[in-house]
Amino acid sequence: MKKIVSALAALFLSASAAQAATVTYDFLGAATNVPTLTLNSGGVSLDITATGGNVARTANGIGVTGNPEGGRLGLGEFLTFDFGTTIVDQIEGLVFEAGGQAEQFGVIIDGTVTIFTLPAAGGNSTLAFDFNSLIPATGVSVFTIFGAQPDAAGNRGVKVTGLTVNAINLASVPLPAGSLLLLTGLGALALRRRR
Repeated sequence: MKKIVSALAALFLSASAAQAATVTYDFLGAATNVPTLTLNSGGVSLDITATGGNVARTANGIGVTGNPEGGRLGLGEFLTFDFGTTIVDQIEGLVFEAGGQAEQFGVIIDGTVTIFTLPAAGGNSTLAFDFNSLIPATGVSVFTIFGAQPDAAGNRGVKVTGLTVNAINLASVPLPAGSLLLLTGLGALALRRRR
């Protein structure tokens, strides 16, 4: 009986520990134009949906197929990143392609909007951003990036080229309340048998 209780306790403790992993998504790829882009990295699924058009994936990253930027993320266009049951407590290495003119984009995390500016770069270049300071202590499972400026034609706007997150897989965390009850009952039986 003692062995059964010990084995069940070990199982309970190992199953209740959260599984955390650093996961990187590469948004560069063959031309794709879809309502939802689903990617999987390290066993963590990510659904990306667009508002203002479809999700546009190219060799330069992802944006939205709406106008006037045509495949970039411009004014009034949104990309929502949804990790489902996985909680993200770090978002870093989010890399944007910048063009020859200054661009602005916004991030919505846990209802808070933050605006960032990409400085003008000769030709196209990439800049990495770290959003860790914007994430609440409890983490998030959904966040949104949107185009803030400009709303002019000519390949303006930004593209997101990659993303690195620290993901906590909640699927491994919860055990039914009955498991704890079962452990308690078996422990009580073991004590009773001893007497």
